[in-house]
Amino acid sequence: MVWKIHTRKPTFLLAPSDSETGSSEESTVISSDTDEDISAEGDLRIEEGVEVDGRVTATGSIVMEPESSIEGEVSSDGDLEMHDQAEIDSDAHVGGDLTMGTESEIDGDTTATGSTSMGQESEIDGDLHTESSVSMSEGSSVDGEVTASEEVMLSQDAEIDGDVESGSDVSLAEDSEVDGDVHSEGSVSMSDGSSVDGDVTAFGDITLSQGAEIDGDAEAGGDIYLAEESEIDGEAHAQGSVEMAESSRIDGNLESEMVSASQGSKINGDVVASELQMDSDTSVRGETIEK
Repeated sequence: MVWKIHTRKPTFLLAPSDSETGSSEESTVISSDTDEDISAEGDLRIEEGVEVDGRVTATGSIVMEPESSIEGEVSSDGDLEMHDQAEIDSDAHVGGDLTMGTESEIDGDTTATGSTSMGQESEIDGDLHTESSVSMSEGSSVDGEVTASEEVMLSQDAEIDGDVESGSDVSLAEDSEVDGDVHSEGSVSMSDGSSVDGDVTAFGDITLSQGAEIDGDAEAGGDIYLAEESEIDGEAHAQGSVEMAESSRIDGNLESEMVSASQGSKINGDVVASELQMDSDTSVRGETIEK
């Protein structure tokens, strides 16, 4: 049974009460366009293509069906689920998990108590702060800083235009980009062709796959590994070892416990290490100093 409450705008559909269903909360459905603010006790659903030109709050979760939109600020005590091409044109505050469908968009700063999962080609035009993990699908982007208590994962061609701070690992898939500094309390792994235009700091290891590039300094509490044709355009410091594959390059000073450099690798700076294992064809434009 569904009760329909007639108002000028919008149309609200309330689910049956607790006594009829055993449910502890009501659910509100917005089925027509409105320019009013919406405040829902319990869960809220905005139907496909519906436009809300006002603020939206819910004590439960919010579901935005495909191509629905909210012009004002959004706040939910529960999850926020945005289906394909749903849009929020302001800040979003989520008390649970944030899930964004393909080509969905948030034009404002976003906070989530739970995890954040971004679908293909989805966008957040503002800072993203989450107390859990961030997962970015192919071609998704964040135009701002990303702060997460757990891991941050960028899929192929994903982009972050700002600094990244993670309480765990940070991983960049093929051809993904971060235009800012990366700070990880775990390890940082960069797949083929990925790039960071800034400094990279990790409590664990830093791994650059073929053609990956750091345009800044790299500092690791563990090891640093550079695959073929990868590059660090700055200084490199590792508490453990630094291993350089063929044709890799470091444009700056290098300091670690052990350095292993293969044929054709280049170090444009001083090398300071307790142990050196360097191929005769390795190029070092600076002093080689044993600790």
